[in-house]
Amino acid sequence: MFSEISKNWAGHPLESFETLINFVEGTKTKTGLRIAAYLDDRQYEKGIKIPDREFKRLNITKNNELANWNYTIKPSVESP
Repeated sequence: MFSEISKNWAGHPLESFETLINFVEGTKTKTGLRIAAYLDDRQYEKGIKIPDREFKRLNITKNNELANWNYTIKPSVESP
């Protein structure tokens, strides 16, 4: 949806979070898909380390091009 959002706000300065939320929520695709958005202003703890064994359980497929930025995460299949 980012490409649709970008087209919606193209050329307009994002001067506030309210402006950003309004552009996001005002986005609609040709097929009628809309986006809901809100500002989450909670403070999150920084520097949390995910154990390697837990990270390896994620079902991540990296794209061949720019693999650190382009990847897909799918639900993990749990073993019985």
